[in-house]
Amino acid sequence: MARYDNYGVALAGYLVQVVSGQPFAQYVQDHVFGPLGMTGTTFVQPHPAAIQVHVADGYRPGGRGQVRENGQYGAWSPTGAGTVATATDMGTFMIAQMADDPRLGAGVAQSLRQQHFTMDPRLPGMGWMLQQAPRNGQPLLFKNGDVPGFHANLAMLPDQKIGIYVVYNGDATNGVASWDGRDLIHQIVDRYVSDTSPAPKAVSGIDTSGLAGNYRVNRISHTQVTKVVALLSTASVAVAPGGSLTTSGLSLNPNAGDQHWYPIGTGLFQEQAGQAQIAFDGKGNLFMSDDPTVAFTKLAWYSSPTLHQIMLGAGVVVLLVAFLWLPILALVRHRRGRPAYSRWAQAARVAAWLTGGLTTVFIGWLAVLASDMNALTESVVLGSVVLTVLLSLNGIAVATTAAMIAGTGAAWARRWWTVKGRMAYTITTAAAISYLMVAFTYNLIGTPIG
Repeated sequence: MARYDNYGVALAGYLVQVVSGQPFAQYVQDHVFGPLGMTGTTFVQPHPAAIQVHVADGYRPGGRGQVRENGQYGAWSPTGAGTVATATDMGTFMIAQMADDPRLGAGVAQSLRQQHFTMDPRLPGMGWMLQQAPRNGQPLLFKNGDVPGFHANLAMLPDQKIGIYVVYNGDATNGVASWDGRDLIHQIVDRYVSDTSPAPKAVSGIDTSGLAGNYRVNRISHTQVTKVVALLSTASVAVAPGGSLTTSGLSLNPNAGDQHWYPIGTGLFQEQAGQAQIAFDGKGNLFMSDDPTVAFTKLAWYSSPTLHQIMLGAGVVVLLVAFLWLPILALVRHRRGRPAYSRWAQAARVAAWLTGGLTTVFIGWLAVLASDMNALTESVVLGSVVLTVLLSLNGIAVATTAAMIAGTGAAWARRWWTVKGRMAYTITTAAAISYLMVAFTYNLIGTPIG
């Protein structure tokens, strides 16, 4: 099992640099762009002045208009960060690829197109960067690229000598920007290449036990706040009578609904009214023909996003109530002339109030940021003081929760408040722990600034 990874691709570029003794950008210029006459394409950063003057800006929706994106740059070549090209040059490259142009080097084009890896031998796999995705029974190779504000989609049907390149410089409001280019390519292929391949026949008696459950894609962030997407975007598999499956969250189209599949072999399923296939390896992994670069792994019950959502939601609600109710409780007690609690008992309640306040501010602020995922992605990629401050709130909440844990023990040992008061405080502490466990799991805790 493997996954596509930007750092892995950057490592490949670095190896080219080490072996050739040339900077990667210069090597590609000398051996690919130059020989093919691709004068508008470069890996060099900063871009040469003659190219920079023609570079398009990226945009994302903001308010009632469009906001300029800052793009994505850095020493990640050849991942595409900072790479620029013209549509004309990409057409030249595809023609050279499909013609086995000797200027690319002997056997280079064929090596790029052939399969070098597949998650499952029954499904399409990968060449060198190019991914296999048969369409209408014909071999199709593609490579997509997405950074904030920019989306590019390259597809080739070598047998028909057809190349398609779709590129645009704007993000959508509903997350479909990265899908629209591929959808257009499918429409073009369907228009010019007839589907003559017969649909696979259903097979009966296939064992589907153990397939149902929640699955998570293995291409997720493990260190960034964007891991929180996994809290809401996990795929699910349900088994229906007769061995068919219903899935949600697998389609690359974010607007797609449930998908239905029928068995065509052991652990192999064909999409009803579609061309996709999925396969299970019997070890808890799911693979899909639509994207041969990733796998989905079945989640244990304690990793279920539904459980985490309940833990997060319950924690937030209880802490919000504590944040609003504790000041009211203190005010009522003061007006009734009741004696003040001990200093440590008061400190324990202040800790609970602070934890509730930090949580309320964090969730509200994160909701505002997450309402524009394009802007949030840009903040994560390029860095943001606002995001750093936001994550530091939960870092402070860790300290106040630790004080609450100590306060809970002291409250029962020293009999602070009434029994109901101690129980309420204990529940609030449990809610804070529940909330922070989910925050920690999804990288929502940062170090306080200072």
